[in-house]
Amino acid sequence: MNYTYAFILGRYPDLSKVEIFAVLRKSDLEYTVVYESGLVLLLSMKVELPVTKINTLLGGTVKIGQIFQKFPQSIHADKIKEYLTSDTLFINYFINIPQKPTFGISLYPYHRTVKSHNPWARTQRELLKIIKEHLDSQGFKSRYPNLEGTTLSSASVEKNKLISDGVEILLIETPTDIFVGKTLIVQEFESFSERDFGRPKRDMDSGIMPPKIARMMINIAESPTDSQLLDPFCGSGTLVQEALLLGYSQVTGSDLSPKAVRDTKENLEWLKNKNLTQLDAKILNLDTTKLSDKIGEKSINAIVTEPYMGPNLQFKSHLKDVQAVKSELETLYLASFKQFAKVLKDHGSVVMIFPIFHVNNHYLYLDILEKIALLGFSQVVLTQDKRNSVTLGSKKDFVLREILKWKREDYE
Repeated sequence: MNYTYAFILGRYPDLSKVEIFAVLRKSDLEYTVVYESGLVLLLSMKVELPVTKINTLLGGTVKIGQIFQKFPQSIHADKIKEYLTSDTLFINYFINIPQKPTFGISLYPYHRTVKSHNPWARTQRELLKIIKEHLDSQGFKSRYPNLEGTTLSSASVEKNKLISDGVEILLIETPTDIFVGKTLIVQEFESFSERDFGRPKRDMDSGIMPPKIARMMINIAESPTDSQLLDPFCGSGTLVQEALLLGYSQVTGSDLSPKAVRDTKENLEWLKNKNLTQLDAKILNLDTTKLSDKIGEKSINAIVTEPYMGPNLQFKSHLKDVQAVKSELETLYLASFKQFAKVLKDHGSVVMIFPIFHVNNHYLYLDILEKIALLGFSQVVLTQDKRNSVTLGSKKDFVLREILKWKREDYE
């Protein structure tokens, strides 16, 4: 028997998919890709997915669901209506059905923008009324939350208790099929938000990494939780805190700025008090270009970091000013990689963010990949773009994030 699971992707779908694959590999869970888009990833598995565990690990997936049925796109909508008003509704979709159940339907089309003439969007609205009438006829006083667009947010699913006391039905459209299933679990969005906005220290000047991105980067490193993990540009400690919450027991953060070190320590103390548990990390005031002065040779398994990205520049900045910053960062990052080569174990990994500057409708990338390779690092393919990396940002951003991964080669 095969199981099909739906991963509803967050704000950064490319990065979310890379993270999902990494977490499943690390968990020794085999999968086959059934379908992927900018909204959804469908995977077929030979064993049941440990949904709660995987959801606890992931940073970039907003919902995980299970698929129970597939219909061809050519099917008449009445067939799906019959399917969802049969005994199947109570067997596969409702677990605990109270006297006043709440249900919802989310449609994920294969195009991000659903036109008003999309037939499945019309079917979705009809289904809500038909299912309510069916439940009411069975003696239940049912209701469904209002839809804005075609999907219910994770917050709406949680607020309306659709997981525990109802159901969120998923309609996932592909160019050839309609997959029908239900949501099993939603992301712990409130805890992510609290760690982002509720912690005592947030440095707006140096930039703030969202906890979800930090978690995704750590997962992409695919390093065991009992290994040594280092963030050499720790800032206010976001990556450090997420590593600790993921169960890493040997975490080091360092930064050149004494203020960053103080902020990280204060945020970690806040996190420890919130979780009422021991979350201990080593925090050092240290220049990244001198890591090996205080960190032992070949002692680190993974380096995960968002480095200093340069001064705050705007679209109005002159090209020569941007090129000067680009050159400065290339020098800093190469010097850092020389230190990474010393402290990183053979086959250890580096997951790091590079800035991409958007100037005069052109994108300026840091041109140091070949030089990094000469230091003993082989780049890991994350996506099939020209730099094998994942880009975060939009055309409105002056500085975009580029996430890259390397492995330390073994020369012995």
